[in-house]
Amino acid sequence: MHNEQLGEISRISEVGFLVFLGHVYEQWILPWGEQYNHLPLIKLTVESLDKTILYCFVFIVCRLGYLLIKRRKIQFFPELKRLLFVFYIALLVSLTVLRHIYYPWQIQLHFQRPLSQINLTPFVETFKLRQAPAQLDYWYNFYGNIAWFIPFGLLHRSLTQRKGAWLLTIIEGALLSLCIESAQFILGTGMADIDDFMFNTFGTVIGVLLYQVLQYAKRKHKKIQR
Repeated sequence: MHNEQLGEISRISEVGFLVFLGHVYEQWILPWGEQYNHLPLIKLTVESLDKTILYCFVFIVCRLGYLLIKRRKIQFFPELKRLLFVFYIALLVSLTVLRHIYYPWQIQLHFQRPLSQINLTPFVETFKLRQAPAQLDYWYNFYGNIAWFIPFGLLHRSLTQRKGAWLLTIIEGALLSLCIESAQFILGTGMADIDDFMFNTFGTVIGVLLYQVLQYAKRKHKKIQR
């Protein structure tokens, strides 16, 4: 079999599992990646986006079914906000926990992983990455873990506007991070690190504070208009 045919088969098998973004990946992203030393992070991002779109379609169908059964009126903006939050959570889980796992039946548990692989000493791995020649991993580990949880604090706080919800949002953000780190360890899709947990929680706090600032600016703007 010729090398061109082998390359074509490899290309088809690489994008064949993508439900929505296969054509985009094959026509635009894959050629660019092959030309400029294709980055695995880009491939992971495309896979995660494709899974997220699928999961959101499932959510929309289930949500519409629930509203129809309960005979509740569909409010566009609240439902859009809820869908945005689901999209964010699905993308976050796809990128961190379900790496290269597209369907639930592909999940494999790794209970035999030694607990010594869990890093419980703060900032050890972060300092190692800081001293590394390539700083991309450091920037993604430090700033990325913070930035990824800012939307959680912002969106969750906007969905739960009752009194004292800011503390509940921070606690649930910390619990979500803990679940992600635990799932990464059990599924063998990542390393459980105390630094990630701390940075994620800090990102949630920033998101909550950002929501409070936006609400304060909104109230002040209304008073000026009066």
